[in-house]
This record gives sequence, structure tokens and C-alpha cells, in this order.
Amino acid sequence: MSSLGDLNSVTAIPTFRIDGSALGADVALKQFQVAVEDVFSVELTGDDDPVVVDLLSWHLGKMMLGVFRGPPLIFRRSAALVATSGLDHILIQLYLEGGFVGATGTRSIRVAAGDICVFDLSDTLETRSSCFANVSLLFPRDEFRPFLQDFGRLHGVVLAAGDPLTDLLGEYLLSLTRRAALLSVRQAMLAAGATVALAGAVLAGQPADHDRRIACGQPSDLRRIGHYVDAHIADPDLNAAQIASHLGISRSALYRACESAGGVANLIRRRRLTGAALQLADPIKRERISEVACQWGFASAAAFARAFREAFGISPRNARERGNALVAAHTDGLVDAQGFANWMRLLRTT
Repeated sequence: MSSLGDLNSVTAIPTFRIDGSALGADVALKQFQVAVEDVFSVELTGDDDPVVVDLLSWHLGKMMLGVFRGPPLIFRRSAALVATSGLDHILIQLYLEGGFVGATGTRSIRVAAGDICVFDLSDTLETRSSCFANVSLLFPRDEFRPFLQDFGRLHGVVLAAGDPLTDLLGEYLLSLTRRAALLSVRQAMLAAGATVALAGAVLAGQPADHDRRIACGQPSDLRRIGHYVDAHIADPDLNAAQIASHLGISRSALYRACESAGGVANLIRRRRLTGAALQLADPIKRERISEVACQWGFASAAAFARAFREAFGISPRNARERGNALVAAHTDGLVDAQGFANWMRLLRTT
């Protein structure tokens, strides 16, 4: 697969740049850590490697496209970061050089040059990279819904290099990075829509665990269950019996479908807590914590606070305060590392 183009290109759309050669390794790494702090924490592995962080990223309305180079790094997305980041996004990465090993949720993952990997940012991850270069896409989950529904199966999916669809998507992403500097704002929005559609089509055709399809044909039981849970999430009495009765499936079939999600109760609890965490971290929303608890089906603010702290290690108030401190403001032209971090909020709030 072809290499990245020139990272020094000039573009009319909002752009963020870290020039590691000009800034030096320490400053470039610190800027990178600030820029991606809502996605993951980043630290050096300790391996002695002269490569420095180098980054160029474009804001394409509801999608961010970036090209990255870096030394061996450890990337972590903890449960607390999931709670506080305010990101309900999908991250897709094409690795051009190097790769990584690690875990996404409960799934072990290994990625090499030419592979494409997918991360669901409503879940945890920890990876350890070699010296690497990649192309990254970040976009809100809702942009993907017309093409894919079973998001629980996406986290940690790896599309192998050499597969025709993987290579098709990879070549397209490379082409987009080479032309991003030439796009007007309107063209960038159109390109973002086309990119999400292509990525969704490629992922929908991939086999998932146990040779099940990620999304094709009739909705899977797990997708139907997820839809029902989302529609009735505010009901504090939502339980397995209610779900099975309304969907016309047996309790045993319900439990089998939810086994990969840790069970029915865990599926409901996780959707409630993740949704509430994202709402608390949204700088646009200002609801009381008790109101958020009620909207997400918790019997009381106290019960919500206990469950939230148990899941994420911080209080709902801490999550809301951090989100409010990162109020995003749209910035045209070249932005700094904090501006880049704020862009990711705009992907969901615009």
C-alpha cells in the first residue's frame, strides 16, 4: 500500500498540525497528549526509538481525518475516560507502518501494516504500538447507524490486509489524505458522507466472531434487544421478562443473545451508564444530576451515583465538571492542541 503524502500541505478547511521535527520529541509528545486526551491517554513505552510524533488532521464537519507518525507508544482508554470524555464515536485506523498489540474490552487484538482496525469509544482499550504510521478517522456513532447497528461487535474488529475490501477502503483513505488540502468546506462535508458510507458498507460485509455477520439481512436478536432497551431505557422496571415478552422470544434465547454483552442486566446497566456519562460530559447540556439519573432509568440520584462511581471510578459531578470545562468553540484555520481536542466535541454537538 502506498505511503502517506506530504504532511506539510496547506488546506482551506480547519487544520491541526504537530511538526515533531521542528518542535522536538518532548514538546511534540506533550502536544499530542493534550490533543487526544478525550480519546486516550498516551505514554512512551520506554523503547529507545528516535522517531517523534508527527500529525496532520482536518476537520470535515462531522468527521475528522488525520495522518499520524509516532514512536512506540502505549494508548489507554479507561472506564473513567469513557465516562468523562463526552465522545460517542467510532474510530477507524489504517496502519501503514508498524502496528500494535493489546486489548479492546475483553477482546485481544493485534494489528500489522496494511490492516484496518475499528474502535468503539464507548468501551475501554489498551494497546502498545511499535514505531508506526497510520490514517485515522473519527466520527459520531449516529453517522454510522444507516449502515451498521450491532456496534457491540465492532470494538476491536480488524480487517486484514490483502482482503479486497480492506485494500479498497485503505486506498480510498490514502487518496482522501492526499486531496484533503484541496477541498472546500462544502466538498469536505460531501467527502465525509461518502467516507462513512464506504466504511459502513465494508464493515457490514465482514464476518464477526463465530462467523456471524456484523450486519446484513434481518436484524440480529442482539440488535433488536438493543433497540428495545434504548427505546425504554428511562423505565426503571426494564428487565429480561419485559424484553422477552415484547420481542416475542424466549428467556433462554434472550440470555443467549446477550451472553457476549455480559448478560441482560449488564447490557441494560452499561447502556444506561454510558448514555448518562456522555450526557453529563456534553458541554451543551446542563441538566441536574438527578434529572440525568431519571432520564436513564435510575430509581434515584443516590443509586445512580453509586452505580456510576462503581463503573467509572469517579462521581457524576466530576464527570460533568470536566465536560463543562471543555466547552467547544469552532475555530477556523490552524488550531492548537486544545483546539484540536475541542473539535471532537463539535463532531457530536454540531
